[in-house]
Amino acid sequence: MVSRRVPIWLLLLACGLVAGGSAPALATLGATAAHHRFDRLFGVAATSPGNAWAVGYRSRFSCCPEFPLIEHWNGTAWRQVSSPAVRGAVTSQLLDVAATSRRDAWAVGDFAKGRIHTLIEHWGGRSWRRVPSPSPGTHADWLNAVAAASPSDAWAVGSENTGQGSGSHTLIEHWDGTAWRQVPSPDGAQASAQTQVQNILSDVAVISPSNAWAVGTFIVGSSPVQTLIEHWNGVQWSVVPSPNPDVNVDHLGGVAAITSGDVLAVGDFGDVFAPTRTLVAQWNGSKWRVVRSPNLTVDFPDSLGAVAATSASNAWAVGTADTNSSELSQILHWDGSRWRMVRSPNPAAVGLADVAAISARVAWAVGTVGAGRILIEQWNGTRWVIVPSPNP
Repeated sequence: MVSRRVPIWLLLLACGLVAGGSAPALATLGATAAHHRFDRLFGVAATSPGNAWAVGYRSRFSCCPEFPLIEHWNGTAWRQVSSPAVRGAVTSQLLDVAATSRRDAWAVGDFAKGRIHTLIEHWGGRSWRRVPSPSPGTHADWLNAVAAASPSDAWAVGSENTGQGSGSHTLIEHWDGTAWRQVPSPDGAQASAQTQVQNILSDVAVISPSNAWAVGTFIVGSSPVQTLIEHWNGVQWSVVPSPNPDVNVDHLGGVAAITSGDVLAVGDFGDVFAPTRTLVAQWNGSKWRVVRSPNLTVDFPDSLGAVAATSASNAWAVGTADTNSSELSQILHWDGSRWRMVRSPNPAAVGLADVAAISARVAWAVGTVGAGRILIEQWNGTRWVIVPSPNP
């Protein structure tokens, strides 16, 4: 199972900066990584051919993000834009971005300072600034995705962890034009004294103030990984039955809403010890059903992490195919009747994390090449091409 967004506490665990870590701390890593950069992009959003944003992190170390990374497309070139630093933070990263106009954009993620906190930044037309956001957990809170319908209506989703053996709970926050506030959200399953449950929301899509969707995953102890889909009806969030085509692992990483009766969700499914397959589910106004989708490989894992749509006959899904020796970018297109594989430029070891579409002729996809060089691709109406981008 491949997820385009990684909670920062897992990265800190790998670096040995939180309890339980077995890897060297940053000071030790610095001795071997002083002359290298590791930069990654996780999210992309666009409002017009001349306005697009991409976010991620930049670091000196392959395991741990140090500073948020924000880049902007002005219609001619991608340029790095300053992001406000979180004073005293050990690490920080941005995992997704959403925009409604040239003067309104949101980016979300997390940072470590004592514990893990949510991170939300806003673009008001001149600069990015940090905006206060709830961090209700006692151990770790992170935001994986953000979606905005207007300057006064935005949603951010992720997970909160109490660190007391109860696992994690879904976390949903809403912007009403004045402040970000936590909104009660259900879990896929509740923890018990004997069983730990992980509930994680990976993406969110907004149709109107009374219609929004969030997707993710929940895991009950050592039981199978299951999909999680939640819906906002203007009053409350509720769990909606979702497909689980495999008995072992079913995961949703991205969601895109076209109309109230046409919503797409993507991810992967498969046995823990066997190759995963791409998973596409579609909401038809009354229920979710699995839609057939192609795979780039046969004997290796294939996964979709993000989806974007402009109409009922134009949607894109991106992800990764892992061949053990390298990762290949995977791009699928929906024409209204079926999903087809579309050729993607494939430098060695490529993974695509997110996609944004403006029209049938303009779309963007972002990811990473190798251990830490950012990748930006553009759909020009005929083919996908790699666009030069700054790698700080």
